[in-house]
Formats: sequence, structure tokens, C-alpha cells
Amino acid sequence: MRKNNLGERLKARRKEKGLTFVELKALSGVDGSHMSRIELGKRFPSAHVLRKLAKPLGYGEVELLKLAGYLSRDRTDDRIASFKESMKGEIRQAMSNLLEKVDIMSPQPEEEVERSDKGHKRTKQSGASPATKKSG
Repeated sequence: MRKNNLGERLKARRKEKGLTFVELKALSGVDGSHMSRIELGKRFPSAHVLRKLAKPLGYGEVELLKLAGYLSRDRTDDRIASFKESMKGEIRQAMSNLLEKVDIMSPQPEEEVERSDKGHKRTKQSGASPATKKSG
């Protein structure tokens, strides 16, 4: 039997996803006693069982098969990880630039603007209009 902590990792993932043992059993269709032995590290799951567990645990099938050692990591995995890391910085910078532009474009509260019936902008006058002022 292969020695690794896959059962512990699957159990931790189940709990992380907020699933009970019974819920995972129902969602995956894996026999409860078999799943218990997997989580306890007494049995190593077959690729078939892992494929059943993947979706309820939020894994992609290939990801879980690699985690279990059925598939090996390849250069593509390393390139994807590197790409994700480099994109984080670029995304942070783009978001920062976008927020600066939003701040610049936000209307200033100093002057209220209203539109006339014809759609022309005019500055809203404070106080009463000249027609309503009484001359004294």
C-alpha cells in the first residue's frame, strides 16, 4: 500500500467545503466504509473512486489524480503556476490604475448641475429666482 497523506487531505478538504461524511457519501456515490478507510489512510483510492470524489470536493479530476500520484506533474503545471503569480501583480496594478481614474472622474460636490428641458446643462442657482424676489 502506498504511504501518503491523501486520506487526511481528502478529509480536510471535505471539512473545508462544509460537507459531512454522509453528505460526501451521498454526493459521490462512494461506499461509506470504503471512504472511511480512505480518510483513515487504511486504503488508497482507485482512480475511479477519485473521479467520483473530485466534483463534490471541488477538485478537477486531473488535479485530484495528480494529487494522488496517478498522474505526474508536468512543465505545464509549473508554467501555469508561474503565469498565475505574474498575473497577480499585473491585476493589482490595473485595479489601482482603474480606481485612480474612477476617483478623478467622480463628480465634485461643489456645484450642482441641472439640465433644462432641452438637455443643456446650467448651474443651479441657490436662493429664490429673480421672478419671485420682491423689490423693496
